[in-house]
Amino acid sequence: GLPPTPEELDAFERECSSISNRQSAIGNTLDRLLASPAYGERWGRHWLDVARYADTAGDGADYPVREAVKYRDWVVNAFNADQPFNEFIREQIAGDILAAQGPPADYARRITATGFLAIGKRYGYKPSPDYQHLDFADAIDSVGRSLLGLSLGCARCHDHKYDPVNMGDYYALYGIFQSTKWAFPGGEEQKRPSDFPPLVPRDEAARLDKLKAAELARLDAALAQLKADRVALDSKSIAGGPDLGFELQKLAEPPTAPWLSEGPNKVLAEAQSPFAHIHPVGTRGVRVGTGKANNGVRYVFARPLKATPGKQMHFSVDFRTVAPTDKSGAYRFYLGRGVIASLAVEVSVTATELALRDGTKWEVVRKLQPGTWHTLRLTLDPAKKTYSGAVGALGDLTTFADKPLGASWDGVADTFICDAIGHISGPAPERDLDNLGLQETPFAEPGTGPVVAPAAPADLAERLKKLDADIAATTKQREAEAAK
Repeated sequence: GLPPTPEELDAFERECSSISNRQSAIGNTLDRLLASPAYGERWGRHWLDVARYADTAGDGADYPVREAVKYRDWVVNAFNADQPFNEFIREQIAGDILAAQGPPADYARRITATGFLAIGKRYGYKPSPDYQHLDFADAIDSVGRSLLGLSLGCARCHDHKYDPVNMGDYYALYGIFQSTKWAFPGGEEQKRPSDFPPLVPRDEAARLDKLKAAELARLDAALAQLKADRVALDSKSIAGGPDLGFELQKLAEPPTAPWLSEGPNKVLAEAQSPFAHIHPVGTRGVRVGTGKANNGVRYVFARPLKATPGKQMHFSVDFRTVAPTDKSGAYRFYLGRGVIASLAVEVSVTATELALRDGTKWEVVRKLQPGTWHTLRLTLDPAKKTYSGAVGALGDLTTFADKPLGASWDGVADTFICDAIGHISGPAPERDLDNLGLQETPFAEPGTGPVVAPAAPADLAERLKKLDADIAATTKQREAEAAK
């Protein structure tokens, strides 16, 4: 498709210098051009236009087709190999069937040939039967135009008096396409390809999938261990450290990472609890202001606890309702997995009482005094599906036992939430929170202590830096393995 270079012209003219060499020169030039990879690129483009080739899937999402380039290269190679036209067509229509019947050496090539159908327009933002009839209509139209020189789309709705293809023929072909699993390149709702056939036989694909799953499991385990090692070194992430990141917060500002805050919340010195049996004596806590019902604070524990035979979970938080207050609504403590994804325990607090949730009922277990600090301790027993605990002030604790855990709780505790969705509707009062803790060993009794933070290792910074590098490298390795 390109004009010859001056050097090529000179060489051709020299070879054609005598009449006897002219035919030989023309033949040699044709052979050279036909042997060039550019021949397949030049003429393959014509077929790619017929096959409506594109690197994206069209429609509103126009999502990139990651594998489209493989079909493009197959077309170029087919032209360069001078593949017979009947084989060229058959492999594009039924390459998957031919691959299963033919030699293993041809398997990948024949599967790739079906890109003629796979790269067509895809409607919708995810695989859906609601739109798939449009995919079939596009494929049938392309087959008719490219292979038969006919527009078949009219037969989708009615017979034409003079057309050779009627509705019966159209839907016979439609049935063949409908019985096939169609590849989906991805879309706005499903942002990944699916149902692309592997380029190796099914048995080999199953073997490779098994190896991949084992490698991903190994990397996941290694990544989990690295993260656990990092959390164990980072004292702000565990009980006994500086209050799960509270002591790192700036005064008079909303709490930031590792906390999440929504609404009129501030870190204040006067919100510091007097109790010191969970964390070392600190200098600040968080004041959760009166706002919308879903306003509040959330903490996701770096080390989630999972139900384990023979083990219990221990949770603690200190709180007080700021006095004076004229707000009669309730605020809530949630413990479970995720953002109300799987509820383990729900506690509701007003200015004057604390209630525990039991299914659809609330049980008031303690009267409270605004302005007074209280500590709440819970012991979760996943095996018995119950929890027990105590709530109150120093020297004045109210205990409770055998309360049912959430009926649908899945045994994972990784999230604490304090919002205003409690057992009494209406604006909830301002409240102070401090000394949050979750672990598998019991906490010290209220009034004991104070807890003394363990001394940090001298090489802590270097060890954390190395763990961060190892986590990043393992994460990258896992992403590469998952993309195979």
